[in-house]
Amino acid sequence: MGGVRSRVSTWFCTLESKAYAFQPGDGAILAALGGQEGLISALRSSYDTLQKVYSVTYPDEERKADGLQLPLLQRMLEITILLSDITQEKSQLNGGGGGGISKIRASLNAHAQALDAVSESESLAGRVRSTWLVLLALYNTAEISFSRNLHPSEPLHSANAFAVRIIQVAQKLDVLRGKASLSTPPPTKIWPLPLVMAAIEVRDPIYREWALHKLETYGGTAGQQYTLAKVFVERMWEREEEAERRVDCAGVIADINDGMVL
Repeated sequence: MGGVRSRVSTWFCTLESKAYAFQPGDGAILAALGGQEGLISALRSSYDTLQKVYSVTYPDEERKADGLQLPLLQRMLEITILLSDITQEKSQLNGGGGGGISKIRASLNAHAQALDAVSESESLAGRVRSTWLVLLALYNTAEISFSRNLHPSEPLHSANAFAVRIIQVAQKLDVLRGKASLSTPPPTKIWPLPLVMAAIEVRDPIYREWALHKLETYGGTAGQQYTLAKVFVERMWEREEEAERRVDCAGVIADINDGMVL
């Protein structure tokens, strides 16, 4: 598979996993790529596409950034796959089966240890730092998903700490992107999922309103998914306030645009 086709394939796989973050799917795109191994192979064959196109005219600093980004992008794909694994495991639990919780927990723990080992050093600058911040937001998103989907009886805001970290990361991304952040979201296929997860789970009303305002602002420039995401968050707040407990996201999102929100 050529570099451009491989890159497009990884994009579609990310979009598929994002769509299944709240409700299980069949993972057809990932399966067509050959599972996680095939997806990582597609990433490795496409990350240096611009280097191959521009050859000796490709700037050295960009070549270095490509190399620094690669392990971060690979971990992002691995965590993205975990999102669909979590909802699949939830559906098996609801059906009386399910034995993969410990495996998913072990994967999350391994990612946490790996992320802790990477410091925000001076080498993480520009687009590499941006990718690093998105990766942090994605990891915390997976932790919230694990808590809400596989431990639904836990009290409201049980994963608040992860939600706070997502919002703090989003604020750092705003600083990094400057004026662009006032009207456009981060240039990543996984957004606005982290912001949505954080808005649903975070306890502090100031953080909640900040996240909702971001979704509303981006809705005017980045498409309908941000407007629908805002509606979804508001309905989740209403349902959980009324129930005084965690409410299953899948049932709420299914009522909005036939579930086609993110």
